Amino acid sequence: MANSGSRKFSVALIVLISVCYVHNTAQVEEKRLSRSDRCPGLVISQTHCYRTLEVRSLLECGMHCRPDSPCQSVSFDGTMELCYLCNATSGVNCSNMERGVNKNTKYFESEIKCEETGQTMGPDGECVCAEGFRGKPCAPYNGDCKDLYDKGIYTTPGEYTIHPLLSDQPFSVYCKKLTNNNNTRTNVLVRSSDTTSFNRNFSEYQAGFGDLENDHWLGLEKLYQLTNSRSYELRVSCRLENGSNVFMLYQHFQITGSADGYRMLFRQTRDNSTYFLGDCFTPLLGAKFSAYDNDNDENNKVNCAEKHEGGWWFRGENCSTCNPTGPLLKSPNGTREGIDAEAFWTHDLGDAALYVIYMYLIQM
Repeated sequence: MANSGSRKFSVALIVLISVCYVHNTAQVEEKRLSRSDRCPGLVISQTHCYRTLEVRSLLECGMHCRPDSPCQSVSFDGTMELCYLCNATSGVNCSNMERGVNKNTKYFESEIKCEETGQTMGPDGECVCAEGFRGKPCAPYNGDCKDLYDKGIYTTPGEYTIHPLLSDQPFSVYCKKLTNNNNTRTNVLVRSSDTTSFNRNFSEYQAGFGDLENDHWLGLEKLYQLTNSRSYELRVSCRLENGSNVFMLYQHFQITGSADGYRMLFRQTRDNSTYFLGDCFTPLLGAKFSAYDNDNDENNKVNCAEKHEGGWWFRGENCSTCNPTGPLLKSPNGTREGIDAEAFWTHDLGDAALYVIYMYLIQM
């Protein structure tokens, strides 16, 4: 009897199950099971099955998914007339599957409706989240400050939680809306006083330090996760003693991962012709990040991070024409002290002293 039922539905089976949960209103949830041809000869591994039932047919086996919300697939052994309810589907590259016990074992799993959750179907049968979605099932995520603004979560400048696509865990950043458009910046570096020392070791630069509401460095690992999840423009803004602000912009800014030394990359520069800070990054393109205890500056004579008392993408004999992580001395006459251990940006500013420094990401 069970064999005839199995043959009847072995070519194709669709079980549509409506489950009504009645509270104040009625809601209907559909479970749609269909035969998967992605993993021929395989059935779901028993490690993913949580309940075994004696049944007479494949249809009866499928119907037992009805009261069990964890049920994502069923395996029916037509010879033994056993039904296995399982809490997983076949998985990426059939990773959740194993060889069937006998030829009369049939496997059916929940249909994936990618189009209903902002997804597309990948070659392995799994849903691939569209831009702006993550997780299983795909759901909208807040990858940076612009996402928070677009969803109405950002209201005023301050500390917010984001979760970039490449990050396993969410983390906090400081967000501020730009004054001239609807974009919102995600701060990477803020220098406004000398109360927070930036003469830190490599581990501290990797993890980040400081107070997000004040002076801080976001962290190399977070910067890697952000810039490899989306395309960004890095903006550098410096305020001088007379109150004027000068800028430099680096499009498609990105840093590589820890195994590659957090190299700095970008595709092109863009300057503000009226308030031009100057380009100090181009000679450093592809440089690894250095701190006083992790010297990657390609300079055999000098430890640049130790010399300039701050971590940075230093390179070569001259280290760098900018040092935004050096001590912020704020000379009262508006000019540099002329020493190595101070914040500077000499490319176009010359001896002008820096009083406030911002580096932040803008979604492109």
